[in-house]
Amino acid sequence: MTVKDVFELRRQGRIEEAYDAIRPMYAVHKGRYTTLCMFWTASDIFKKRLEEGRLEETEKIFESLKRVFAYISDREGAPGGDTVPVALGEGRRSTVETASGFMQYAARRLAEAKAKKGEDKPPLSPPAPSASPQEGEELSGRLAVGLDEGVLRPIESINALQRVVLACIVGHPGYTLAEVSESTGIPSAVVERHIAVLVEHHLVEYRGVGDAGGYWVNSL
Repeated sequence: MTVKDVFELRRQGRIEEAYDAIRPMYAVHKGRYTTLCMFWTASDIFKKRLEEGRLEETEKIFESLKRVFAYISDREGAPGGDTVPVALGEGRRSTVETASGFMQYAARRLAEAKAKKGEDKPPLSPPAPSASPQEGEELSGRLAVGLDEGVLRPIESINALQRVVLACIVGHPGYTLAEVSESTGIPSAVVERHIAVLVEHHLVEYRGVGDAGGYWVNSL
């Protein structure tokens, strides 16, 4: 069986079969399309288990999704790039945009389910781009209006996932790295990498001392 065969099973609605088929393939080969296939079949199972009320299993699948998401890329060897549109049935958004949108949805749904069962606190208020990564891009674009041209250029140069992180900080000044990760559904290691880029471009800054601080939009 090939990755294409697994996607065909998924298209037919045979998601359990698709999930069982891709797992041993992904265990021995983590290429770009194998990783995409693993992510989307696992996302199907996440939704199914959530609907079935199997919360413990749903949470385990979400943790697995976060690990797989960290290795999704839009171009070979460049996690987090935004140059190649996804071409395996997920629309014309970039791979990272589409996967990021699902991670935001999954984090929100899981937190809501846990809160409903009294197992966790209610979820954080979703960031401005919680509905879709495109909203993150729109918010980042609005942020650019009225700022110095020197700040506008970096906003245009950052990739889609960095725009999502930026929009979260715009909507929630003072958020810590962990809060950005929880609110967007993006793994903390990935958030840390993209925040470093935003800091380098002088788009955000860290205010406070040690763990007591958080990230804010740079006012310069």
